[in-house]
Amino acid sequence: MRVLGVFFVLLNVITLVGPVLGVVLAYQDNLKSMVIPPQVENMMSGGSFFTGGKIELPQFVSATPDLAGRTVTLVFEFTNPFNYDLMVKSISADIECSLHGFTLGNASLVEPTNIPAGATSELIIRCTWTEEAEAHFRTEHPSATNIDAKVVGLIINVNDITIQSNEEYPINVPTAGPLELPQFVSATPDVTGRTVTIVLNYTNPFDYDLMIDSLSADIECSLHGFTLGHASLVEPTNIPAGATSEVIIQCDWTQEAVDHFHAEHTGATRLAAKVVNVTINVNGITVQSDQAYPVDVPIS
Repeated sequence: MRVLGVFFVLLNVITLVGPVLGVVLAYQDNLKSMVIPPQVENMMSGGSFFTGGKIELPQFVSATPDLAGRTVTLVFEFTNPFNYDLMVKSISADIECSLHGFTLGNASLVEPTNIPAGATSELIIRCTWTEEAEAHFRTEHPSATNIDAKVVGLIINVNDITIQSNEEYPINVPTAGPLELPQFVSATPDVTGRTVTIVLNYTNPFDYDLMIDSLSADIECSLHGFTLGHASLVEPTNIPAGATSEVIIQCDWTQEAVDHFHAEHTGATRLAAKVVNVTINVNGITVQSDQAYPVDVPIS
């Protein structure tokens, strides 16, 4: 808190220096006593400036994950105690697991934010979890949906003045859970069997809508590991918060796949296969999965 307090005191000093620059030059032999108020000099020598209150760090309000928790948006409230506007141009910090001291990711201000004189405004910060953070969630917090964390290494740029704080303060953040793949429902061939339409069910576990913009994957023969074709989303699909909706993908069999059916699965009408190399774009965010899951597809 003291570091941030020093910053705002210095900000006041700089604001006052401009209008009296001519006087400063005239009294440059006594510059220290003119520019630095006794309160600031007292604080720098170990005293306390805050006789009538203190500057508070931004207060944590909420944390909201995006799809699969790969990023988390943190909302803070900050009150401007001065009689002039403050422009918060940037904020950066690290997020640590409070229990293990493990660095989960780096957070930064989403956009510059103006805080009017005497007003309280929201500061929105976004953190992207690292792959190591996701592994940490799985191994150290396997059943947790939220964990206690803390903001450390805070660097703030306000009105083009940068201050670094050693303060740290607690927040509660959602963990980065594994991506849940859609569940297989059915597969229907076209007339020639050269394409197959696969229907999947996907349940949206979040309290906001998900828009699946694209989905691509390969279809493999489960028995031989042979790539049969490439599947893609038929059309963008919106899944309301908490709802389960159908996601429809279509796969075009390659000529090599047709030859494989004739050579390795003579007489079969259906084939045990699996969806692999899944890439999904949801809400503008692309997520890749190394998971594979079974489907039952017609081959004639």
